[in-house]
Amino acid sequence: MGARLRSGLRFLAAALWVTAAVLLGRLAIFIAAGVLLDDPPRHEEVLPLLGRGWSLLVGAVLLIAAGWLVWWSTRSPLPRTWRVELGVALLLVVAVAGVWLLRRTESFPDAGPNDAIPGQLAWLSRAEIGAPSCLSVMEPGGSDARVVYCAPPRADLSFGPGGGGGWSPQGELVFNSSGAADSMLVFVDPIRGIEVDAISALGVAWPSPHVRPDGARLATGHWWRGAQVMIEQPGRATVRAAAISGPHDYEILDAEWSPDGNWIAMRDSDGRLLATSAERDAPRVLAAGGVSRYAWFIVGNPTYTIALPDLPSDVRLCQGYRHASLPCGFDYASYVGDLTNREVRALLLVLDEEYLTQAILIAAPAIMPPAVVSSVESSIQVLEQLATNHAVALPANSWLDPPFPTNLDQGTACRWTMYEAFAEGHIIGAVRPTVTAPDLAAALDAIDGALGERVESLRNCAARGAEPTE
Repeated sequence: MGARLRSGLRFLAAALWVTAAVLLGRLAIFIAAGVLLDDPPRHEEVLPLLGRGWSLLVGAVLLIAAGWLVWWSTRSPLPRTWRVELGVALLLVVAVAGVWLLRRTESFPDAGPNDAIPGQLAWLSRAEIGAPSCLSVMEPGGSDARVVYCAPPRADLSFGPGGGGGWSPQGELVFNSSGAADSMLVFVDPIRGIEVDAISALGVAWPSPHVRPDGARLATGHWWRGAQVMIEQPGRATVRAAAISGPHDYEILDAEWSPDGNWIAMRDSDGRLLATSAERDAPRVLAAGGVSRYAWFIVGNPTYTIALPDLPSDVRLCQGYRHASLPCGFDYASYVGDLTNREVRALLLVLDEEYLTQAILIAAPAIMPPAVVSSVESSIQVLEQLATNHAVALPANSWLDPPFPTNLDQGTACRWTMYEAFAEGHIIGAVRPTVTAPDLAAALDAIDGALGERVESLRNCAARGAEPTE
């Protein structure tokens, strides 16, 4: 009975020793794979090394080495004090080596352009607290970053997918400006750095660049040495696209696909803009810091560009984002004039934009270009006379109650008026095909032609207002 018990205990001890060796070996292989490789491998690449064979071999070597150290420390002929001092020294060496291997210093990716990266990246940044926010653009394949537009005084920019802006399908930068008279998207030519258009932000379809058209989704997170970006694909295993070593508080804040789905842009907790290949290339720094939002564009590829709504829409115009009542409060059922409902709507929509512009002019009468004031007054007079001729009852200008603030600076007032001129041009372009009445059609054509001159005059006025004063 005693011999059988001893045999069973020996078998159990051997099984426990083998199990411990396998677990220890797996742990050592996993740690070594993460510590010794510059770019940590995907899980599926380490998995073959975690089998019982390799794990047992590595674990057995470690256990035998540990056993020898224990035997040496107790059976060595060296004096006991020497053994203690050598053991303490060995522990210190192991501790220092472990701290050095497991240190979490940030691994700075390569900086600068890479001619393999396509398209253009734009981002919003601020040089310092209190400084204006600015839009910068670069071609990652070869050009350095350049600032193309900065927020005017008393205004701020909102940029990036999800409600702030991005790129138009034609390659214009689009942002939401808090300096606009209402919720409007402003279009900027990235070459000349000037506003070239503006539309209402209501009804715009915002892109989702963290999801590729095939369903592959980007997710950010931590790994034990820093931050990582993972690709989650339907029906397939999640893979790591990028991993960057860093301190415990270092993280990748967000990641977005390039329009062709082959590259990934990332923003980290240091405010840097990074880019990497979806095939797990080493990340590169494109912008050194201060980046808040960003967007990618490739010529001829509309993926992730902003889908613009058709204008105008009575539903959008009357949802309450503006308090004007001309097109929204009119009683079409009681109208007895000779215009069609569509023509009445066209007249009211355009006159409403002129009334809004008039409200801005009244708030800042001394700083507006005289040509703009004359143009607006003339347009309102013509449209109001048309309303009288066609028995269209007009309420008072609702944009005057409440009035615009009277402390508008020149740059802000001229920019607001310019944005409204852009919006009015969109509205005239949308409603003009519905108008057949000759006098109304001629009036809309004349106003549309005058808007171009009005925009140029207001652009110059806004530029003068943005210049610093002595």
